[in-house]
Amino acid sequence: MTRLNVLSYVQLGRLVNPTGVGRVIDCLLQGISASADFRLRLLVGKDDLRATAGRLPANWEAAQYATFEWDRRHQQARWLACHFPPAERYWNQCDVVWCPAESYVPTRRARLMVTVHDLACFDHSAVHGCRISTVQSLKWRYLFRVLRRRVDALHVVSQFTADSVTARFPDMAPRIRVVPNPVHEQFFLPPTLHIEEVMRRHALMRREFLLVPGGLSYRKNAPLITAAWPLIREKIPDLQLVVVGQSDPPWKGRLEALDSSARILGYLDDNEIRTLYGAALAVWFPSRYEGFGIPIIEAMACGTPVVASKAAAIPEVAGQAAILMEPHDAPGHAGAVADLCLKASLHDDYARRGLQRAARFRADGVVKEFSDVIRDLA
Repeated sequence: MTRLNVLSYVQLGRLVNPTGVGRVIDCLLQGISASADFRLRLLVGKDDLRATAGRLPANWEAAQYATFEWDRRHQQARWLACHFPPAERYWNQCDVVWCPAESYVPTRRARLMVTVHDLACFDHSAVHGCRISTVQSLKWRYLFRVLRRRVDALHVVSQFTADSVTARFPDMAPRIRVVPNPVHEQFFLPPTLHIEEVMRRHALMRREFLLVPGGLSYRKNAPLITAAWPLIREKIPDLQLVVVGQSDPPWKGRLEALDSSARILGYLDDNEIRTLYGAALAVWFPSRYEGFGIPIIEAMACGTPVVASKAAAIPEVAGQAAILMEPHDAPGHAGAVADLCLKASLHDDYARRGLQRAARFRADGVVKEFSDVIRDLA
């Protein structure tokens, strides 16, 4: 079989200590790179390559690169406005160009595939509680206007996102390919750090805690978290709340003022987050909008039961393996969390369901599905 040349337009910062979508991109790129069916080059800005030199994992330091001179933001604007220079200018032999996040690279002969993680850009009031700026709105609308004409395949990470795209852009439906996000194998393996070490490092007070991944923001349902946490504390007074990920300062301040037992840690490295996932009594992910919901499956892979919102792609991803509540039901979330933490049989049942569900998203299987899409495209 002839090897396919895949050129991937990547923001290298996503591969330095990757989190969330960055971990997904890293996992898929590693799968392509390791396959005998593909040759992979990363298309990056020279400034981006210089800025990340010495900070990338060894496999990406040694990767094959094609580079452009302009900074990434201006290069993207140039591609969108002028459709020039084409991908073949950077690698004349490329067969497929893959943009692993919502962006665009023009091609002359190669086939173009773009990954769309969600359509939050078109539902800003529901996601962020406010209207998107005119400039941002125009940017996203113009990007999708270009993609409607020029993309050969639109890879989406859930049927929810596929349906969202089809509802807005029906003519793109035949080009949509649904392949879910992979979960990195590290989340199925025992943690490399002891929980006591992580607790000392971050001054966690109690061994029993509820973990909220994704940080505090309107999209991650910070209003519900601040409303439901006091109700949970009434039921389980000794429980601690641990929040990881990016948090908006106003919501961080509100939660800290509400209860001194809440700890907001920000971003953690992979080893620490894996340890916290596995040690938590439960993972709480009451997000209002997700194109997929990576923390749900990461938690399940670690054997920890999950309470989440019945919203967007979350029911599709979680299946019957999580307790799902309406995103505005603070008492319902509080009751579900308390039940998981206090009822051993329920806790063990959902932990078992979660492990079975997470197996569907193991990296080797998802990478195979994704590779098949590239082969069919070429």
